[in-house]
Amino acid sequence: MLQAKEVLYEAYDVTFGIFNHLKQAQIEKINPESHLKRPLALVALHPAETWAGPKTELDRIMRGFSDNKVAEFFNLSFTEFLELPVEYTEMVMRVCKDALKRKTSETAAQASALAQAAHGAKKQ
Repeated sequence: MLQAKEVLYEAYDVTFGIFNHLKQAQIEKINPESHLKRPLALVALHPAETWAGPKTELDRIMRGFSDNKVAEFFNLSFTEFLELPVEYTEMVMRVCKDALKRKTSETAAQASALAQAAHGAKKQ
């Protein structure tokens, strides 16, 4: 039973790119330099295992919430947003993105009109 558990742990590590035990054993056989040895590899944290660091799903959601100004448009806190069903959160994100695009194009049009008006006033 214990051997089966170890094999499953090793398969998990290799499958998800956390640590390749077979490759490490080969490296240590061929080249016994100390900097290539990883005696704590079994307990080391690998980027594939982080749940709240950069480039994780949670990070992507937080950035989307912030970048799309969900709180401003829908008056939702981040925790309230996370409690919504997935279909609703996707819809909220789409609506916010569209609203931001409209707002950006309106602002650009207003800035252009203001610049033209200022330019026309200088000629007189």
